[in-house]
Amino acid sequence: RETPGSDVPKSDGNASDPAVHFAFDAADDLLGGGGGDGEGGNKRKIGEQQSPRVAQPVPKKVKTENGSRPAGSSKAQKLCALCEKEPCAPKFAYCAECKKDVQSCQNAAKAEGRLEDYKRLTKTTAGLRHLIAHYQINCPSRGQGVPRCKMDWVSYMEQAFSEERVVTGSKEVYMDYPDYEVHMKVKGYTGAEAISKWQEMESSGTEHDFKGRKDFEKRFAVSVEDYKLTENEISTCSKQKKVNSKEGIELLGMKPKLRGGTSGSPDAKQPGAANASTSPTENVPVPEPEPENTNKGGRHKDIARYRASLFDKNAKAIQGLGSESASALHSADQLCQKHASEKENLKHFFDILNVRVKLLTALTNETTTDGFLAKLDSLKDSLGYQPVPEEQLRNTLVVGQLHDMNQKVLAQEKRDGVEQAANDVKNMVSIHSQIRNAVKSSTKDIELAVKSKAKKAEAAEKKRKLDLEKENKKKADAEKAAAAAANGPQKGDTLLATDLKKLETEIQQFSNFDDFEKNAKKVFGDEPFLIQQFDLMQKLLADNVNAKCQLVNFGNQFLGTQICKQTGRAQCPVVGDEIQKTICAVFDKVASSFTFPVPTPGEEAKVFRPLLHAALFGGAGDMEYAGFEDKGLAQVRYVHSGARKIFMLNIEDLVQYLGKEGESLADVIHSWKNMSFWQLVQANLREKVIAVCQPAGSMLYVPPAWLVLERVENGKPLVGIRRSFIGRSTTGMSEVECFSKLLPLTNSLKEVAELSLKLMQNEKKENS
Repeated sequence: RETPGSDVPKSDGNASDPAVHFAFDAADDLLGGGGGDGEGGNKRKIGEQQSPRVAQPVPKKVKTENGSRPAGSSKAQKLCALCEKEPCAPKFAYCAECKKDVQSCQNAAKAEGRLEDYKRLTKTTAGLRHLIAHYQINCPSRGQGVPRCKMDWVSYMEQAFSEERVVTGSKEVYMDYPDYEVHMKVKGYTGAEAISKWQEMESSGTEHDFKGRKDFEKRFAVSVEDYKLTENEISTCSKQKKVNSKEGIELLGMKPKLRGGTSGSPDAKQPGAANASTSPTENVPVPEPEPENTNKGGRHKDIARYRASLFDKNAKAIQGLGSESASALHSADQLCQKHASEKENLKHFFDILNVRVKLLTALTNETTTDGFLAKLDSLKDSLGYQPVPEEQLRNTLVVGQLHDMNQKVLAQEKRDGVEQAANDVKNMVSIHSQIRNAVKSSTKDIELAVKSKAKKAEAAEKKRKLDLEKENKKKADAEKAAAAAANGPQKGDTLLATDLKKLETEIQQFSNFDDFEKNAKKVFGDEPFLIQQFDLMQKLLADNVNAKCQLVNFGNQFLGTQICKQTGRAQCPVVGDEIQKTICAVFDKVASSFTFPVPTPGEEAKVFRPLLHAALFGGAGDMEYAGFEDKGLAQVRYVHSGARKIFMLNIEDLVQYLGKEGESLADVIHSWKNMSFWQLVQANLREKVIAVCQPAGSMLYVPPAWLVLERVENGKPLVGIRRSFIGRSTTGMSEVECFSKLLPLTNSLKEVAELSLKLMQNEKKENS
């Protein structure tokens, strides 16, 4: 019965609480006959206060003296793995109450994204017991339909299961000699001291590879910094001991939260809770170290099988040492025979290999320790060429002795002794493996050094041949140029080698845009013309930083593109609608009077709109080109930097001269590209070819369907801005018609040429 000022915490009478249980009032229990309302119990009168229901302690299983169940008893029930008091629920390892707590804790972990932590913490029964004990105290059940408190996972893992671990080490970086020299100078060493340290690493066999830069292929692993890492590692206990519930709460740093309430205060009252006192006999789980000879599941391991497994594993490793060492020695011997001529040039590499081969041979072939130590003494002055310290080598057994050493594993009775004996064998095998791997590494080093030397010699020979070819070609070109200067143009020379002064037709030229405007009435767009200083574009590039940057960046980058490497030419659209409009407006001032504007939406717009934009163009320093301007349309090109030499000819004139040989576009372009000055004279085309050298700052107009033959001058890249136009009927409708007939039906330019011709014909009809 409750007494005023009582300090006893309340409980809802749930006897399955694994953390805090309560004693019962014996007098009340006797009066109530167990507090039940069924048969065999005293029925409560109306208005009478009901005695609280309390849990009876579960009686222990009765067994006979020899440990067996008494006769006539049913099969003993398995106790709950968590509370170890109540019998397990059917097909479960927990009782009914603990099962609810386990399911609730797992669902809470899943809802809060802690399912991985839950799985890790509950891998062992002990870990699950500890977690559920914490959950029952801090998140007790408050009745059906009432949610539990949230589990503080971070606090639980940090306070109850956090271990601090410190990891130290050093960071190593592979460096070739130039990098190593800079590194040492930063640390305060001189160049001579850096060379001395480098030579010490070479003689000591420091870990290295051959992936350095050209002429400095060898790199060593150099320690650049030491580090210390502090980590918080979460672990779970594997075995537990039972302590008093009060001690367990203090150990875990928890405040008790009773079933039926959320407060840990002793004054908290819950409806229907009985007076109780904390029993000093109730227990909660806490970690305890795992005993010897048990695995993670808590079951004892068979020491005989464990010992046999370690023995077999070491026996296989020892057996493999002989064959692997023989293979390494055979490879080293073959290498020495194959590259015997390189022993003088690679003396240091071969000295290292010889020491390691002798050491491995002694470990493999000697049968006694004295014989091995005698071999070791003979190599004492050069032991620095192998990776194992001398003191450790003197304690190493030869292969024949390792089998006897492995037999000691079978003689051990305890787990610690078995593991120690097995580890001793493993350490010996590890030393043998180090020496064997050192032999393999030295073999590979020599192979790589020989290959590197061969590659260098091959590269030097290739460079010598290329230089000789260039020199011979330069001499031949000089002789050819001298002969051409002395004798005049030869029959084999193309037009690009022809002096422009030999051509009789001069191009129409204007000094600047103002001069062009004054004489605009004389320009019909049917022949090429040149504006020597196109000041409108020069002013635009000076004022518009974005346009200037695009042009400069293109000039710096186009030479590296794949298309330029293949053809010597490259182009790309001007980026930005505003810049496009501005540049197109400048070009329109020149060509708008004899070209069509950009078509409005329709059949022509779909074809022409993607073609009539402003674009950047460039040519490599040795670029030569024969053909037509972009898509065979009329073209305006402004040269920003560089210069080009260009020959232009009406396509009708060349087709008329070729006759049957000019029935295809490919034949026409081939004839135009390879035509010499003498053929030009014989064909009476000398006065019809228009040629000019277009310098930087100038603008050139080329009519539609005119043949062009150009070459970049002075060996410097050409960069500029261009735009295509649709020519009117006055600019050369017959040339476009001739061009269209030469195009095959499968050519993508066929549609462009036919639509251009259609626009010209319609305009001519309207004008007539």
